[in-house]
Amino acid sequence: MSDQNKENPFIELVNGLLEKMPPDFEEWVKKNIIFVYPKRNENLAHKISKHEAEPFEAIICLFDQLLTKEKGCQERVVLHELAHVKLGHKTPIDENMNQKQEVEAQDLAYCWWTEAQNRERMRKLDNEIGQKS
Repeated sequence: MSDQNKENPFIELVNGLLEKMPPDFEEWVKKNIIFVYPKRNENLAHKISKHEAEPFEAIICLFDQLLTKEKGCQERVVLHELAHVKLGHKTPIDENMNQKQEVEAQDLAYCWWTEAQNRERMRKLDNEIGQKS
């Protein structure tokens, strides 16, 4: 990780989360998603050009207030937004559609996060067993 990445807590958050996920998930995110980290009320037009965005499936904005949450909550929020993309969600046409999409995204994000937590526990156990041998 470069020094520039260490200075950006959002990049640390996303990279740390992706390290917990299966390699194919990380590859899908890097291939299809652009993350931007605007300041509150910042105009995003100058952050990323249409040309830069074209090969990607989605742009996900992460705002400063996310950093006030505990780390597990931060990870679940990022996974929730990724789930919307993975599920092909578009702007809902009414409140019922919006609610349905939110529930679907939350369910998928929870599954991903639970799997990531289980993988972390297994890695720790493997390390402990390896150190005792």
